[in-house]
Parts: sequence; structure tokens; C-alpha cells
Amino acid sequence: MAKLLRLGWILAFACAALAYPAAWILDATSVEGIEIAPFTDEVVLVNTSLATLPPKTDPKYRAAVIDLYGVPNQQAMKVVFFPKSRVLRPKEAPELVLLKIDRTKGQDALQMKLVYYLTPFFMGGAAFTGLTLLGVWAVVRKKPAPPAPAA
Repeated sequence: MAKLLRLGWILAFACAALAYPAAWILDATSVEGIEIAPFTDEVVLVNTSLATLPPKTDPKYRAAVIDLYGVPNQQAMKVVFFPKSRVLRPKEAPELVLLKIDRTKGQDALQMKLVYYLTPFFMGGAAFTGLTLLGVWAVVRKKPAPPAPAA
């Protein structure tokens, strides 16, 4: 029992210590793009064939390209564990990264700001668990005192 408790508090403190490095690794593997509610392929085909885009130097060019492929929902965001099949790089502007998220189909994305928000709570929970297991381990591992010599 004492060995399991010792292993438990060591692992709990390791989880607490590695929470932010894990978040940084996730951030390094994240994809940053603009979330769009995508149009169907037929609508995109019609939009691209009928579109008259402003010149590339025009500030409205990016918005016009985004409007060809879907309705933008918000500013750029970083997401993790996002499938590459739903990342779109338009041929009109390859520097743009569009994240196709159709909320009507229940699709969603895990944003990095949520990961960074939850990391301190995970750290605190793991540290509290480690302290609790350390305390129980300290009580359990104490050997009983030898009996007093008879006088």
C-alpha cells in the first residue's frame, strides 16, 4: 500500500510540474486560422466561378476570398487536434488558413485559449492530489514504535 501511495504522489507532482510544458507543446502543434461556417462544394464552385475579386493590394481582398468559401464567425484562433481535412487554404490566397467548422453538424474545435485557461486548474488539482497522497503515505509508512522495555 505504501509503495502505491508513494508512486501516486510522485506521479501527481509530475503531472502538476508538466502541465505548462504540455500546454506549450500543444501550442507548438496548433493550427491558427479563421473559423468559417463552410458552404457546400456546389456553392463554392458557383461562388468562385462568378466572383469578381478586388485587386490583391486592396484591404478587402482577404474578406472577399473568405466569403467565397463560407461565412466567417470570428477573428483568427488557434486550435489543437483539428483534422487536416477541415483546414482549407484557398488557391486565391494561399497565405490564408480557413478552419471549416460546421456547428450545425456538431463540429467544434478545442481552442488554445481554453487549454491555457484550464492548465492552472489542472496543476492545482494534481498538486492537491499529490499533497493528499503524500500525507496519507507519510502516515501509513511510519513503523510502529518498539514496545517499551518491561521494568
